[in-house]
Amino acid sequence: MSNNGHAQEVLEAQPSTHTTARLWAWDVPARHTGGVTDDPHTATQYVSTELTAAPPGTEGLVRQVGLSPNGRLEYVHLGQAVQARRNREGVTWTEVKQ
Repeated sequence: MSNNGHAQEVLEAQPSTHTTARLWAWDVPARHTGGVTDDPHTATQYVSTELTAAPPGTEGLVRQVGLSPNGRLEYVHLGQAVQARRNREGVTWTEVKQ
């Protein structure tokens, strides 16, 4: 069972204090997948989809990112993050403490 609703609440709970756009990076390293979106719901859905097709123990992460303020073409971590883990029952989400 997936609890994406909780993951989205955590991600949206803290207002952004950054002047860059609110973007969300998602990664499932064991499946060599990841991306960036402007919607936290979309990011958690991508991770859930990837983990549902993965074996138990596989993990994914969603974190708030922004474009680097120094003009480099890279993303920098800005805040809230949630981690997901595939277990026998489904996908479990937990908040990553900053």
